[in-house]
Amino acid sequence: MTRDDMAENAGNGRTLETQYRSWRRQLAGGVRPVQEAHAAQGRKTAHRQSFDPTRIPGLLQTADYARSVLTRFTRVHPSISDVEAAVTARMERQKVLDDRSRSFHFLVWEGAFVSRLCLPALMADQLESLVPRLAPGNVRLGIVPFDADLSVPAGVGFSIHDGELVITESWHAEMWLDDPADVALHVRAWEALAESAVYGPAAHQVIARACRAAWT
Repeated sequence: MTRDDMAENAGNGRTLETQYRSWRRQLAGGVRPVQEAHAAQGRKTAHRQSFDPTRIPGLLQTADYARSVLTRFTRVHPSISDVEAAVTARMERQKVLDDRSRSFHFLVWEGAFVSRLCLPALMADQLESLVPRLAPGNVRLGIVPFDADLSVPAGVGFSIHDGELVITESWHAEMWLDDPADVALHVRAWEALAESAVYGPAAHQVIARACRAAWT
């Protein structure tokens, strides 16, 4: 963020902390508080849209898959020492999916299904757990296949909360963006990616293909 950006945010009465949250600072207290912060936001959100290009969305992860992913992040962030507590918190967060007054629309790039982030058996279990989410309901799962025609590049992952807040991240920080122009940009990107997604039986075929690949 530039000095001009910082000055503009200050002028708008918004602090740098609400925009930019370094992982070094957040993880100083462990991963669990990060999960709890997302859980708190989840309780405020009625409609969530997300795109994940590299891994299964946290709200759809099995405990074993989550444990494996969080353990791998210790390679980059060695201060992480509470993986088990973070996994427990992530599983607790998933209860929000059972609230049918809320809606969730997940878009996932096919690459997330074939990335070797856990053992093959654990990945197969993770993929099979997604199949029930392909049925109609308050949770909608769309998959962007490798061979889809893309109107925009896959880019980075992000989530949109009630069309008012975007949460995205990089290796060094997590950004919570509530500027209307920033939100509108991500909505346009999400809508463009959604045009390339498949659902139902076609999505099931992608998952089945990934299950076969997990064992090869």
